[in-house]
Amino acid sequence: MADLARGVAVGYRARPRFPLSGADPRRWFEAAQEHGLHGRLAASLLATTLERREDLPANSVLITELDAAVLASPEVQGLLNASDDLSRVVIELVTGPGHPAAAELRDALAPARERGGLLWLRASGPGHLDAGGLVSLDPDFVSVDGGLVGDIDAAPRRAAALAALGALAGELDAWLVADGVRKTGELTRLAELRVPLVAGALVGGEREVMMGLEPAVRSALCTGTAADRVDDLSPLSTPIRTVAVAPELCAHPVVVVDRAGRPREVVLPGPGRRPSRHPALCVQREDRPVDVARRAAARPADDELVPVCLCDDTGALLGVIGVTRLLGVLAGR
Repeated sequence: MADLARGVAVGYRARPRFPLSGADPRRWFEAAQEHGLHGRLAASLLATTLERREDLPANSVLITELDAAVLASPEVQGLLNASDDLSRVVIELVTGPGHPAAAELRDALAPARERGGLLWLRASGPGHLDAGGLVSLDPDFVSVDGGLVGDIDAAPRRAAALAALGALAGELDAWLVADGVRKTGELTRLAELRVPLVAGALVGGEREVMMGLEPAVRSALCTGTAADRVDDLSPLSTPIRTVAVAPELCAHPVVVVDRAGRPREVVLPGPGRRPSRHPALCVQREDRPVDVARRAAARPADDELVPVCLCDDTGALLGVIGVTRLLGVLAGR
């Protein structure tokens, strides 16, 4: 997965490999399900994926596909509960007919989310969820596949559908991912539509070593301009006091963080020192101001002017950025 504007790799997808060269992995999953071993196989693959976290380059995540049917299995749940930190792990949840309802999936995802794990849901293609399912599960990434992305540079209706899904992702404070990109013309159109993240054969093939993009791919991806991005958001941030539990009264803004220092809520003082509590919008130093501003503006009206939380590579809080400060940068002030 790559950042379309900055031309850098930001995610690596783990692919299962089985004995018998050329065998379709689906045959192994079907055989495991037939013998009641689906959960054990999924947990084994997930454990192998988690072992590769040490090889992750900075500012990137590891993406692993997980079938919703085995998410609640004892083997998978035991592994998720035993993991101390999943902050750089993205679970790409694949759903389908007969899979658990959204409420059950939320409960099964809780151990991973509590440990910082991120959620990827598909909005089109095999294993996708409808709008109601997307809203219920509150994903961090929403993807559309090659069926919608393919030839989007010559298909206005596909572009309109993608823009609508992008608006939904913005409302959910999730990143939109255009998966299945194969042509540079598609990249150009996706850049015009301001899609932040892309994946597919054109971006990078299968490799044993997690490394950056090829120079030619990086050049094709990098569509940002100096007017809408800066090298580091850190100079825009200011320190703020952190607390473990939201206070009942407060005179100054504070951020509620978890044990790892990751923001959960921004608490602002109100009349009579009665606080108002707002979900934390987390960004990183290398994010583009224009993208951060869009995410901030997509929040509910009560949250639009709440400071944005600037975080390091582990998700820990570095400081906050005022929305007016951000808009000043975009206005050239």
